[in-house]
Amino acid sequence: IFVTELQAFLRTPAADVREKFSSTTHNYDVDVKTRILDSPSLFYELYYNINRQEPSGQQRYNLINSLYANHRFNEVFSGRAKVGIENGKEFDEKRLAYIFDAAIMADPLRTLHNSLIFNGREETIGGRPNNTNSIILYNTAQLYKGVDINLNGGVTFTKEESEKERDFLINFQTNIVPHRTMTLGLNYSNIISRRTGGDQGSSSTYTRT
Repeated sequence: IFVTELQAFLRTPAADVREKFSSTTHNYDVDVKTRILDSPSLFYELYYNINRQEPSGQQRYNLINSLYANHRFNEVFSGRAKVGIENGKEFDEKRLAYIFDAAIMADPLRTLHNSLIFNGREETIGGRPNNTNSIILYNTAQLYKGVDINLNGGVTFTKEESEKERDFLINFQTNIVPHRTMTLGLNYSNIISRRTGGDQGSSSTYTRT
C-alpha cells in the first residue's frame, strides 16, 4: 500500500466558531457657496467630500472648485454656464477633471420650451483619460390641453484610454390625458453607438425602443 496523501480533519459545531466583524465608515461633506455678482448672477462654490472605511483603510475624496452664472437676456432667451476643477482620489488612484456646462434656453411661447445643453468632462484617472462630452437639444411643447410632446436629440463623445465612442440619440415622447382619470404615454428612442480603437476594433450598435 503506497500512501501518497494524508489529510486530517477537525469537526467543530458551528455555534462554537462564531466570529464578530465590525467596520466603521467616516463620511464628511462641506459645501460653501458665495455670490460674487448680482447681474449677471455669478457664484463661487467649494465642495469637499471624504469617505474613509475602517479597518480596510480605503479612502475616497473629492474637492471641487467651480464658478457658475445665470442670466436672462430678455423675455425669450436665458442661459447658464459653469466651469470647475475636480480633484479626487479613489482606490489609490488620483483623479483630475475639468468640468464644463453651458445651456441656452428659449421660451418663445407659454406652451413651447427649447434648451440647447452642452456638457463636458475632461478627466484623467491614474493618468488614463476618461472624457465625456455631449450636446443635446431638448424641445417641449403643449399642442393642446392634455397633449404634451417632447422631442430630444444629440450626440455624446466618450474617450477611455485607447477607445472612443460616439452615441447619437433621438427620443420622442408624448403624453395624452383624454380624461383626468386616464393618461396615455408613447415613447420612442433610437440610439446609434459607434466604437473605435481598443482590442475589439471598430463596431456599431443600434438600439431602438
